[in-house]
Amino acid sequence: MNYLKNTLKTYANSFKNKKILLVLAINILFILITTILIKLTKIISQSQLQKINEIDLSNIVSQTEAQLQATVSTLRGFALFAVLTAILFLLLLIINWSLCQGIIYNVLLKKKFSLKYLNKFLLLNIIWFIPWLIIIFIVLFGGKIESFMIPTLIFLFLFLHFSLILYTLFTKNNKLSQIKKSLKLGITKFHYFIIPYIIITITFIILSQLNLFNLNFIVIALVYLLFFSWLQNYTKEVVISLA
Repeated sequence: MNYLKNTLKTYANSFKNKKILLVLAINILFILITTILIKLTKIISQSQLQKINEIDLSNIVSQTEAQLQATVSTLRGFALFAVLTAILFLLLLIINWSLCQGIIYNVLLKKKFSLKYLNKFLLLNIIWFIPWLIIIFIVLFGGKIESFMIPTLIFLFLFLHFSLILYTLFTKNNKLSQIKKSLKLGITKFHYFIIPYIIITITFIILSQLNLFNLNFIVIALVYLLFFSWLQNYTKEVVISLA
């Protein structure tokens, strides 16, 4: 009974944190930078895509040896370009994520953000993202298209569940060993997250009713970003109470 009472009290108090607006601003910054990265990637890729579009595979059988070599060279160059571009994009995305989320959790936990913290937080995210990227790759390319939805939702839930725990614990104690502690906490004390997750789900369902109104897409996006910013603050309190 006390647990339920404390959970509801934590939920009510989570709306009183005025720093949520600052967290919202930083999350918006992350989206803007990510959008710029995507546009830059498209611009850089245009010349390579143009070369691929110019390849005529319909008469490849009748091409001379020199033409075939040129085609193979173009395809090999595009494959190398695609791999390097993907790696660079992911790296820049992780840097962007680490910078914004690092600032957010220092704000929420009233810590002083520093370059030393950022470097360790970036390393943490690189280590953390690798297994998750492998898992999502297996989910996307190892199953049937019609069955993607449920595995993807489960993947997203688990990623957020463990990541929000990890970022709170790491910001409190800047050690890579917090990965192990986060996994242990997220698994062994998962039953303590059930009621908070039910509350979060109910809040999201209520908020989603805004979709029934003919609101501007940007307004809807800002509302959901505000919800996510509140979610980070609320789960931070839950994690602290369990750690």
